[in-house]
Amino acid sequence: MRINKARLRKIILEEVNRRLLIEKKTVLDPSEYGAMMETASGEMDIHVYKINKDNASDQIEVIGTITLSKTEEPCIPRTYQVDSIAVKEAYHGKGIGLDLYRFAMGILDKRGYGITSDHSSGTKQKATEFWVRLGSDADRNAGLAYKRQTDMGNDTFDYDGSTPDPNDDCESVMLSGNNATDHSFRINPSEAGSARSQLMQLMKNHILIRREFERGQIKVSSLRSLSASVLERYIIKEATKVFIEEYGKAR
Repeated sequence: MRINKARLRKIILEEVNRRLLIEKKTVLDPSEYGAMMETASGEMDIHVYKINKDNASDQIEVIGTITLSKTEEPCIPRTYQVDSIAVKEAYHGKGIGLDLYRFAMGILDKRGYGITSDHSSGTKQKATEFWVRLGSDADRNAGLAYKRQTDMGNDTFDYDGSTPDPNDDCESVMLSGNNATDHSFRINPSEAGSARSQLMQLMKNHILIRREFERGQIKVSSLRSLSASVLERYIIKEATKVFIEEYGKAR
């Protein structure tokens, strides 16, 4: 069977995109970036920032954030949903959004949880594309993650009690078919370790940045106190700003 140039180009691009999900290595060099993780009962947030030591006044720039929470229904136990994810516009196209997903998946995998899209308020088109590709790759036993199953072998959420399996039951305020995904994913074992170690390195860097801030070696012009807790509240506030700004622009 002959393949024309357009078809061949499409096949090549699909393979490149697939390998990007499998072989992706973080661009977040620990010498230039840090990460802060917040955890509470049923919630987890990861904020990534850049260290701009060449800037005389503001040397911490929050560039990306992801927030997650446990699903209320089993949703193929046990699963967290991504409540929000955003990357600052100047850093689009660098793979930072994918890093945020990887980091969250790596941590949740260690705790025995899967991950799914937001089932509370829906997902923007750009993020939906990630979930569609993740599911497509999982169906081919390729890519970043695989679909988790219940003990009865079901891998798709049940929103209306149509199956006898109680563990695939899941709540959604979205109409059926309008969720970005109807699955709970778990990161592939080949990727889990590197995702966790990369995040841990960025979090270790955050500890060093806290110390430098307390010594006055890292500057943020709007902060008058050199307390590490003040710095972390600033990072959380800036992460919220990034999400609000980017959410308004997103398709």
